[in-house]
Amino acid sequence: MTRLNNKGGGTTTTTKSNRRGNDDDNNKNGKNSNNMILKMKLAFILLLIIQVITIITLKSSSTSTSTAVVCGQGLQSYSSNELESLSFNSPPRTRSSSSISSSSSNSVYDDYELARTQSFGFFDDIPSKQWKILQNIHYESFPNYYTKSTSSDSTKVNPHYNDPIILQQYSNTMNDKRNTKNQLKYSNWWNGENFQIEFHCPMMRRVPPTSQADGPKWSSSKSSNDSKSSKSKSECLIYSFGSNGKSEFEQGIKDVTKDSCEIHTFDMETYNKRNGHFNESLKGISTFHAWGLGTIEQSNRHPQTYKTLQQTMDVLGHTNRTIDIFKIDCEWCEWTTYTQWGIDTTTVDIRQILVETHNAPLPNARDFFFQLHDTGYVIYSKEANYQNAGGGVEFGFLKLHTDFFLNNTMYNYQL
Repeated sequence: MTRLNNKGGGTTTTTKSNRRGNDDDNNKNGKNSNNMILKMKLAFILLLIIQVITIITLKSSSTSTSTAVVCGQGLQSYSSNELESLSFNSPPRTRSSSSISSSSSNSVYDDYELARTQSFGFFDDIPSKQWKILQNIHYESFPNYYTKSTSSDSTKVNPHYNDPIILQQYSNTMNDKRNTKNQLKYSNWWNGENFQIEFHCPMMRRVPPTSQADGPKWSSSKSSNDSKSSKSKSECLIYSFGSNGKSEFEQGIKDVTKDSCEIHTFDMETYNKRNGHFNESLKGISTFHAWGLGTIEQSNRHPQTYKTLQQTMDVLGHTNRTIDIFKIDCEWCEWTTYTQWGIDTTTVDIRQILVETHNAPLPNARDFFFQLHDTGYVIYSKEANYQNAGGGVEFGFLKLHTDFFLNNTMYNYQL
């Protein structure tokens, strides 16, 4: 069929076959469009599936590695397999079903019994996988003093802690207390090279939280939930030996514990011009007692001035009570009395020891650190007294069960 083209004056010929061809092309284009839409839908669904699988994979992989921050120190990430491969001398603890989340893919590591048992109940919210990392950090720091040996393992396997040369460099003797121009001037070197922090304590805080150089102590809180002492005033007991009429530490402890602890302060002196009468400066904060900590010989010669720790507890009616915090700053008496408060576990139970050590008199200083360690005390804080040029150091010790020590890393030092 032929049709005239009025606009151009020519003719346009349209056949049936042309119209049929055009219809087929239109059908094909429609089908292609539908196929494209279907492919796009399938691609979108496939993308969703891939995203879901990726999320599931990330979640499952995140449960096999743990990173924790304890006391401001970042702990290295250990995978589950690495944790299992570490050598621990403590047998697995039985876990209660309530302490494990049934929905957790790594619930085998979520119990807190290991930390609770080895800290005598002090820590109740540290998972076992993190506690084992703390064990390994402690193991790697042993022996905790400077040695020229390039292999730390050699000293662990074949130690010679009874060797009189051990720790001798930069030390002094008990007769050098006033010898500041000679031996004592090197005490900062001895303190700098020996007995570092070996345990990272969660929620550690400075008491009081000021920038004062001499006076505040670093104390370990029980847990992240420790906004208030869990003990009553009849249970929580704090001793502070050495006052000089200053009350900052006692006031700080009172504030931290929300007045839930019984605090006692001891000093042989009772007055000075700077702080006045000690009893008045501590009034309403702590109960003051006018005697100092002494040896048995000192307490026998001057019973009104000196008492041993056991005598003190007997006089105050504290026999068989646990001392939660034992703070002492007594200008060298730590070297002659530490066996009473750090070693005698048969009559005295102390959870934390906050002590300022002075210089490094041997053999007392060596015996002090070796025996505290073997009794179960770990160093969680070390702060130099910079006003004393580092000759004095504030140490924080926490009592743990000796099962915490891996592979029998003990000094086993014999006097």
